[in-house]
Amino acid sequence: MLDISEAQCVGKTSIFFNERSIKDQRQAKIICRQCSMIKDCRDYAINNNVFFGVWGGMSSKEIARQRHILGVVLLPDYRKARSQRGKNAKK
Repeated sequence: MLDISEAQCVGKTSIFFNERSIKDQRQAKIICRQCSMIKDCRDYAINNNVFFGVWGGMSSKEIARQRHILGVVLLPDYRKARSQRGKNAKK
């Protein structure tokens, strides 16, 4: 697990998770560049089921591109699959 308690992004979720705003994404990336945890955060996002927001100075599309370039294959998020299976059984 990534410990972000000392990261520059703490308390700024509205900027880091607003993918509709290019301005917010740019601002988030500027904050990332000033953070000592940028490499750890980027590595975490690439190697885990992170599909939304700005992490390690990269947007979700850039993270996906890096996964492809590096050949990273993620295991399914079994917690999500398990919760979906329970919902489907009730229908």
